[in-house]
Amino acid sequence: MNFAYDGKGVFNTLEKPPNMSTQISFFQQLRQQKWYTKQELNPSIALLSLAGNDYGTSVVNHGNNPKDLSDLSKLVVNQLADNIKPILSLGVRKTSVTTIHPLRCLPQITVYSSWNSCNQDWNLLSNFHNQQLWQRMQSLNTTFQTGQKKNVIVVLDLYCVSVRICKAKDHNRKSIEALLCWYK
Repeated sequence: MNFAYDGKGVFNTLEKPPNMSTQISFFQQLRQQKWYTKQELNPSIALLSLAGNDYGTSVVNHGNNPKDLSDLSKLVVNQLADNIKPILSLGVRKTSVTTIHPLRCLPQITVYSSWNSCNQDWNLLSNFHNQQLWQRMQSLNTTFQTGQKKNVIVVLDLYCVSVRICKAKDHNRKSIEALLCWYK
């Protein structure tokens, strides 16, 4: 089953669909209505993914610079962690959470330089968010490792994968970095 709404964050963003917490509430309602049993959910894997829309919304609404978003980053990561708890309580034992990818060269960021340069400050935000996420998920893993049935929370590192792809070289063409990542 899929509860994903594109463009959403843990908080309300510029997009209309419900935020992540509301989507999880929909999932809880289905479980309460007995659409799924705990036994059916036990072998399932939940994927929680954020792409940075909470940050983009803050910039649009408040004009924040990425350097000023560390407090928001802590709130985003804590809310994401809080969103995992009801999923685990429903019986899902395995949860994966994605880091956010490098934000510095996204088209909506490079547009301000006519797509000629990337903004390193956005990668500092990505790194800070991801560091907070790793620490919080490690803490949650410790918290939920009690009793007979252990829960597993895995962090899928999209940041690292993206950087590796962008740095890879193709022997017969321009670097994949230039083709995919707009690095200059």
